[in-house]
Amino acid sequence: MKNIPSLLLLALSIALFYACQSDAESTESHDVTQESHTEQTNEVNPSSTLQNGENNLTLTDQQLLEIGALNQEIKILRQDYNNSVSALIENHGLTLPEFQQQSRLMTTGSKSELTPQQQKVWRDINVQMMDIQMDLQSTIETKVAESGYTMEEFRSHTARINQHPEYKQRQNELQ
Repeated sequence: MKNIPSLLLLALSIALFYACQSDAESTESHDVTQESHTEQTNEVNPSSTLQNGENNLTLTDQQLLEIGALNQEIKILRQDYNNSVSALIENHGLTLPEFQQQSRLMTTGSKSELTPQQQKVWRDINVQMMDIQMDLQSTIETKVAESGYTMEEFRSHTARINQHPEYKQRQNELQ
């Protein structure tokens, strides 16, 4: 019974690892070559102003640039996270597929199929993965706050940009 919280944390860390991995892959496939802009504007461009239902929320060109830059930084942080986790797994003598198999066994109640040493290594990896994950989350939250946004605002703006092709197009034009 006392292992349930640790198993839940472990499952969460594994899910985040795979989510970050797939997010980084999908982001890579949609990258657009970016040019450096030395001048940014705070003006609202009509082509980047959309109204979001009853909230009448709009994003300025400046916000589009800031959110785009933040997302690029976070993409790099997630890639670093994935590399760190992969190195961690390999440093324990496992390949990613071996670790994934052990994770399935440990989280589905079939841990008896693993030796006590394999179980210990798996637990050690997961503790270290959670530390790396917490560092990643903290770094992301700091970067977002330093840019003047709350995490909720950042998520909301990112979702809005991804849901509205006009925003995405304008963001690409600005970068």
